[in-house]
Amino acid sequence: MSRSWVVLLLLIAATVAFFALRPTPFDPSSASIGELVDALDRPDPEQRAAAVLELGRRGEPAVKPLIAVLGRHVGQGPGVRPSDVGPDDARGHAIDALILIGEPAVPALIDALAIPEHLERSLAATALTKLEIDPRHVPRLVELMGADNGMTAGTAAHFLMEIEPAGPAAVEALLASDGADARRVIARAIRALASAEPGGIDRVLQYLEHGRPQVRRAVLEVIRLETLRPDQARAVVPLLSDPDDSVRTWAS
Repeated sequence: MSRSWVVLLLLIAATVAFFALRPTPFDPSSASIGELVDALDRPDPEQRAAAVLELGRRGEPAVKPLIAVLGRHVGQGPGVRPSDVGPDDARGHAIDALILIGEPAVPALIDALAIPEHLERSLAATALTKLEIDPRHVPRLVELMGADNGMTAGTAAHFLMEIEPAGPAAVEALLASDGADARRVIARAIRALASAEPGGIDRVLQYLEHGRPQVRRAVLEVIRLETLRPDQARAVVPLLSDPDDSVRTWAS
């Protein structure tokens, strides 16, 4: 092969490589939601940022596809934590877009607290911490407080108590439950509050002074499995002389 042919072939190869390595043109405004979600994985940070902004503008229709991104586990084991999701991870960009969407994303994010998979649930909670939760979501959070999954119940309780005054009022309504199912309802509410981070145990210890013996007993049933600090343990001492026999029994 002559030298001129070699040079020509090298020029062709270089041209092909140049166009192959050029960023794919990307116009967020004309892209579909699916294309925007796919763009969260693009290598170009400017294109990823543009996709986040556009998804935020699209609003509610983009919420479910973005929630689905939170469930991705590309090359990662089950022990991965939210803090392991790096700044270039599509899941982190999905959280940013959900935060930009704001209130329209809140119902789906609250529902995501019930997802069995820990990381997806935790990432949804991460997004919720950046959003203001309207009191109209209190009933759903109350429902999730009764979940069998302790992490779901505790996370729901945490967000519920942040909604002043409707959230704490809803918890008081649970603790005022009466009838055949009252003991289970009260116990689940106290257990959820104890699981809420941060400071769950300190929060439920305040209910040792509650007027209903059923509530005081439920607190004692929950904290008996916990390792209490000395100051926390001292809060139990007055219940050794509680007027209710069952409370005194649990306190002892």
